[in-house]
Amino acid sequence: AQILMRGEDEFRPPLSPPPRTGGRIGELSVLPAAIQDAAIQALARREWRGLAPGLRTLDLDVGGKALTRLLRIAPRSAIPRHTHEDSEYALVLAGGLADGIGEYAPGDISFADAEVTHTPRAMGGQPCWLLVVRYGALKATGLLGVIQRLVSRPER
Repeated sequence: AQILMRGEDEFRPPLSPPPRTGGRIGELSVLPAAIQDAAIQALARREWRGLAPGLRTLDLDVGGKALTRLLRIAPRSAIPRHTHEDSEYALVLAGGLADGIGEYAPGDISFADAEVTHTPRAMGGQPCWLLVVRYGALKATGLLGVIQRLVSRPER
């Protein structure tokens, strides 16, 4: 695994954006510089992916067995209700997050595993930015869970 952020790195200028990012780097300015750098490097290889209305994700290339991604949840939007195959750690980078279990501010870490079913949503009028490290797949519940099981390809 690679170190993405240290406290002393928080406010240094980020790397220059690669040409194919189409000027969408400005919204990353609310994030710590090391996370901006990782996102810029990832955007040189892939696009943001929309998972649901108001929810975008970008897989980061940091190595290791866990999936590491940057998530942006638009104000008043939520990640569909789900549980986890294994463990997930979500560091709030900007904005606020509520998941029915707790409320999280920048610097807080939410932990979830197979025992937790939740619907994380952005709090307040600002987007919520998360750095997520997850082992195993998400397991959707409700109608989305039925559809997920029918297509037999859980989101990783």
